[in-house]
Amino acid sequence: MKAYWIAVYKGLKNVNNLQGYAEKATIAIKKYNGKFLVRGGKTETLEGAPSPRTVLIEFPSIEDALNCYNSPEYQDAKKFAKEGFHSCLCRRSDQKGLDHLDSDREQEGGSATGYLIN
Repeated sequence: MKAYWIAVYKGLKNVNNLQGYAEKATIAIKKYNGKFLVRGGKTETLEGAPSPRTVLIEFPSIEDALNCYNSPEYQDAKKFAKEGFHSCLCRRSDQKGLDHLDSDREQEGGSATGYLIN
């Protein structure tokens, strides 16, 4: 079953760090067969707070998505998120609904909300 990363950013303080993060994260995402479905672009907020950026990535399976997130390549990319923007708070969906997974970014005051759904 396919799985998806959904990242909804709340703010971007440093576009250069976002670029560095994107370059390194893309390496990990491709390694684990992730496919970008939405990456930035123009948005219109219908409910809630507006977001400067939204990213949607499809993976062949939940295992691929989790392996990507936990990979050394992606963890290296996350280092860029410590200054200027933050990586996503991850959640996953299963039969019990959306269950919270601990996130070091949330504890550090992360400024993005993300979901991992399968």
